[in-house]
Amino acid sequence: MKKRGWTRLVEAIIAILIIASALIVLMQNPEKKKQEGEYILEIEKSILNELAANLDMRQKVAERNETAVKDFIRERIPLFLNFTARICNLTDPCSINVKIPQDREIYVSDVMVSGTFKNMSWSKVKIFAWRK
Repeated sequence: MKKRGWTRLVEAIIAILIIASALIVLMQNPEKKKQEGEYILEIEKSILNELAANLDMRQKVAERNETAVKDFIRERIPLFLNFTARICNLTDPCSINVKIPQDREIYVSDVMVSGTFKNMSWSKVKIFAWRK
């Protein structure tokens, strides 16, 4: 009789563990991570579109003034993101030039920017962003 009680207790504990592990697996929604990535990419594209439409910033890009471009982006990017930006030729792969922690996902967007009437050069501005 006593062994039967222990068996039921062990069965109940195992059932609780199975249900709890199933809930944990279901709670870790991969869609959330995907939505966050899409949100970050939208932010990057919005900033780059604003940069490309701004005549002063187009001039800075034509002059290859990365500091001015980074300052422009820094004023607009959310505080939960770190970033770097590069200005490159259109054919250049434009790789990242800073060290980023290995456990971070990097979100990258770029835009082609033409210069002004005085300097009609084409360049590519690329943003690399990751969570802090």
